Amino acid sequence: MTKQKLTESIQHKLMLRLLQYDYSIEYKKGVDNKAADALSKMDHSCHAIPTVTPLWITEVAKTYAADPQCQQLLTQLAIIADPTSGYSLHSGVLRYKGRIHVGADTTVQNKIISSLHSSAIGGHSGIAATYQRIKKLFHWLGIKKSVEVFVNECATCQRAKGEHCHYPGLLNPLPIPDMAWEHITMDFVEGLPKSNGKDVVLVVVDRLSKYVHFIALSHPFTAKQIANIFMDNVFKLHGLPKVMISDRDRVFTSDFWQEVFKTLKVTLRLSSAYHPQSDGQTERVNQCMESYLRCMAFSEPKRWSFWLPLAEWWYNTSFHTSLKLTPFQALYGFPPPMINEVAVPGPDSPAADFLTEKQNMITRLKENLAHA
Repeated sequence: MTKQKLTESIQHKLMLRLLQYDYSIEYKKGVDNKAADALSKMDHSCHAIPTVTPLWITEVAKTYAADPQCQQLLTQLAIIADPTSGYSLHSGVLRYKGRIHVGADTTVQNKIISSLHSSAIGGHSGIAATYQRIKKLFHWLGIKKSVEVFVNECATCQRAKGEHCHYPGLLNPLPIPDMAWEHITMDFVEGLPKSNGKDVVLVVVDRLSKYVHFIALSHPFTAKQIANIFMDNVFKLHGLPKVMISDRDRVFTSDFWQEVFKTLKVTLRLSSAYHPQSDGQTERVNQCMESYLRCMAFSEPKRWSFWLPLAEWWYNTSFHTSLKLTPFQALYGFPPPMINEVAVPGPDSPAADFLTEKQNMITRLKENLAHA
């Protein structure tokens, strides 16, 4: 032991202390040296497991005191549960069909709306998307009207968002794909201020699920670099598409790009020159992304790259009016995780039922797109 290399000051101190004693060291096998770690392996009885209740749950429970309807429900459910009413009581919190019921307290209601509208995951969405996001978790009387009033009065939305209108004329949408990530669209959003060395966003959209990827880039870039970025960010997650739609950017019309995807048997389709509406889906996604970045980085526009991953999550977890669900659920088959709240446990679904539901959902998805 005295011949080993000492690298730490604590080792030097201990060695100096040991040199004051006259002792001998005898080796003993680990299996025989049971006393050495007896204390660390001693069994202990667990008398209690602490649980932490989020503060916002406590705030919601306090709203029941001034709400006569909630008081009546608490009294009834404390005596006997009534499954037909849809209401249930769990740890002092009322739930309606699994969603947390909030009493008639506009302050708490507005806090909830703000957390799911003005936050990074809310992204200052419109009325429909914000309402869909909130109603999956919460319930109160007049919830839709509350959301409508809050969104219409949001100062950030009024400053950062533009007005959208439908173009006149007959729409001729592209054929609906059979599977997710078989048909994709790509576009560049340029002219952004330098942020962490980036000034361009590559937008990639799946035409069936509407799932998107936002990839920050910096000028200048070549077709070869974009091909590598595509492989690193899209191909590794979803495989190769059958069809790729883009505008007539120099990257997408270059010989290198054409040759690479021709070799990979990917059909390339270019939108009409000077008519971005021919790839209207991607142009609309671009507008949504730009609107999100304006709202979140309004005071610090050069920090937009920090918000870009959150913009991608926000878009993929927002209710899509054509799909009638979120792109996340359309792709993965289950709702996106939103808030770490104490959920009511439900029965486990068998694997066969899950796969059947996934296939049925894709069928409904195609029907919704056809009628959109």
